[in-house]
Amino acid sequence: MREQLLKKLAILHTVNTHRMIVLVTLLTIILGIVSSRLHVTMRWSDLLPAADPRTIEYNRIIEEFKTASNIVIVLQGNEDRIKAFADTLAPLLESAVSIDVSDQHPGIEALRMKLDTIPAEQLSQRRDLEKRIHSLQSNLQFDWIQRVDYKIETDFLAHHAFMLTKRSDLENSRLLYSDPNLIPFITHLNDVLEREYVGQDEALSTREKEDRAFQFLDGVQAFVAALDHTVDGELPSRAKLNQIADRFIIGEPYFLSYDKRCILLIAIPNFTIMEIDRLMEGTRVVQKLMDRLQQTFPDVRTGMTGFIPLAHDEMVYSQRSLGYTSLIAFAAILILLIASFRMWAAPLMAMLNLLVGIIWAVGIVTILVGQLNIMTQMMAVILMGLGIDFSIHLISAFTERRSMGESIIEALTQSFEKTGKGIITGGLTTSFAFLSLLISRSRGMKELGLVTGSGLLAILAATFLVLPILLVLREKQHQKRLSRRSAPRPAGQDIRFGFLGLAGSWIGKRFRSTLT
Repeated sequence: MREQLLKKLAILHTVNTHRMIVLVTLLTIILGIVSSRLHVTMRWSDLLPAADPRTIEYNRIIEEFKTASNIVIVLQGNEDRIKAFADTLAPLLESAVSIDVSDQHPGIEALRMKLDTIPAEQLSQRRDLEKRIHSLQSNLQFDWIQRVDYKIETDFLAHHAFMLTKRSDLENSRLLYSDPNLIPFITHLNDVLEREYVGQDEALSTREKEDRAFQFLDGVQAFVAALDHTVDGELPSRAKLNQIADRFIIGEPYFLSYDKRCILLIAIPNFTIMEIDRLMEGTRVVQKLMDRLQQTFPDVRTGMTGFIPLAHDEMVYSQRSLGYTSLIAFAAILILLIASFRMWAAPLMAMLNLLVGIIWAVGIVTILVGQLNIMTQMMAVILMGLGIDFSIHLISAFTERRSMGESIIEALTQSFEKTGKGIITGGLTTSFAFLSLLISRSRGMKELGLVTGSGLLAILAATFLVLPILLVLREKQHQKRLSRRSAPRPAGQDIRFGFLGLAGSWIGKRFRSTLT
């Protein structure tokens, strides 16, 4: 049964070559269009079992509690400059609703131009482009940042601090402010410090308590500095006095480091880490605002961290590295084939067949899965390494048959019958080995098995549908050139590895020595 199918397929390739070209071209175009809708996600939750209650609960928390994912902005520089930068940046982030279309979405105009070139009867392509344009335009009116936290709400503390203060701290405050005169105040301040940090062993037992102590001492330092300036005759303004008083009572309002060289701003977005498109665009919007403002503050160093920027960077660099690794793998395989076959045509046909097979594989994966995760995004490199074997075996068999003087149809039929069965068996066993991962509970392992297994089947199908067309066309073209020149057919390229034959003969004669 299998031999008859392969024989009919060989005849079809040889006799109806142009019909097969049309069929393969249409299939490649259709799957190429489908594959353009494939997207990559970098969420670790996509590797977990989708039906597991813990995974469901985790995804629900991320979706409903947007504050679980944030953008942390770091400013470094002089204290006054980074505070001014933070005060200017925070309202810009909170009002980041619309940025110039040409600046934020250079692809919108390109999509519109592409839409104008598509005929009206191609409704599916036009609707797809219109949806993409609408999605990008909706981002322009999206309120990216919910709020920005970078300093303490001093007004709230001024009105509600006593209700939040512990009893022991209230007693210390009553002692501290019992006499507003300078000498008694300093005496009571010393007594409070001794009572709080000398008499209690647990006063500095945690980082939170250390921070609170540091803020209090920082306020004392500001108070002493104000006294020093007053002694020198520099009388501070009333606003400055209020600022010093707030700093003494409440502490430093900004999220400032101990050395006063760094400020943190925590931006809470209106999107979650699950919304990949908005995550990518929202991070770019924040970065552009920071870049524009840095032109006014060139002495301030800026940076971003947190779950949202980290996911953005992982997505960008994974896509870049995926392209680089795929290109390197493609070039390395081509060079090895050229060196092995000692010709250009056969390796180029093998790589073209592999490229078509990967397009088919990506199209099928788009239909079956719809996206690539952290593990399956390397599918192109895996399929190149495993799928090129099919082309090598078929090309070797066909070239050998032609060098023996057989006709095109005889060489292709014999190649299918002798080598094709082994190629199909090897391809199916390897594919089923990957498809066996479908029984795994892990979603990541399931998708890896489905993507790689179905991808190998696609390349296997391309090997029997695309590669024979290339081989037949090349041979027919070669025959036409020879007939015009009335020259006999030259001897075929000898691609045999003679040293392997000699090695096999030597081992056959000395098999006992090789066993030991």
